[in-house]
Amino acid sequence: MHKYFFYITILIAITFEMNSQITSPTMFNILLDNGVNKPWDNLVLGVAPNATEKMDSIYQEYEIPDFPFPSGIFTAVCLTYDSTEKKDIWSYRSIYGPTGDNKKFMIKYRFRVFYGYSNYVRMSWLPPPPEIDSAIIMDSFGGYKFKVNMKEKLEGRNDEILVENFDVYVYYNFTNVGVANQSSDNINIYPNPAKDVLILTADETIKMIEVCNIFGVSLFNKNINDKEIKIDISALNPDVYLLKLFKYNNEVIVKKIIKE
Repeated sequence: MHKYFFYITILIAITFEMNSQITSPTMFNILLDNGVNKPWDNLVLGVAPNATEKMDSIYQEYEIPDFPFPSGIFTAVCLTYDSTEKKDIWSYRSIYGPTGDNKKFMIKYRFRVFYGYSNYVRMSWLPPPPEIDSAIIMDSFGGYKFKVNMKEKLEGRNDEILVENFDVYVYYNFTNVGVANQSSDNINIYPNPAKDVLILTADETIKMIEVCNIFGVSLFNKNINDKEIKIDISALNPDVYLLKLFKYNNEVIVKKIIKE
């Protein structure tokens, strides 16, 4: 019996104005691993301030041809409603624009899993950041077979292979998350800008770091378990990047770094 390991990494790429409205993309990278094939990491969900209700090439949203996948394949795709084509389409990335006043809103995503030869799927994820009140994954029957809130647990398992469509209800809340709130985290990064090495010091132990580009795409991560960290960025191209810091209390802090 093949085993699936479904790993959801929350990739946050957020820069806030003082009005606490979202100004940069917030993305969720979903990594699938069934223990047999190479990990599948093309599935991305998220929000962006200028995203539309159609495929946006700027966020690498491209429609996948609507053809049946062969049996035994190991992959997953987003099912996104395109208001321009007025139909559900398949894509590996599903990026929506914020709704309402850009501070508190819910977006529903749907993705489809192709199990290959496995008969169950296990899902696990890093702790959601404070900008998310709750993120609930459930089967498309309203949670009859599978339902987990990512803010309450860090993994869930579905044993019903007939359940292949999953809905993700993400409740965003940017009301109390602004630049002022993030400036009191007692984390120092220097030099910044830097050419080769960043040095980071914190008042609490950092569990893991992750470096992303400005669109939230992960470039590399490393387990740390320390309060003082040296980060080699010599392989990065000169640009602006986002450094995510994961604490043991499930808090995720995002810092902007500049590679010269």
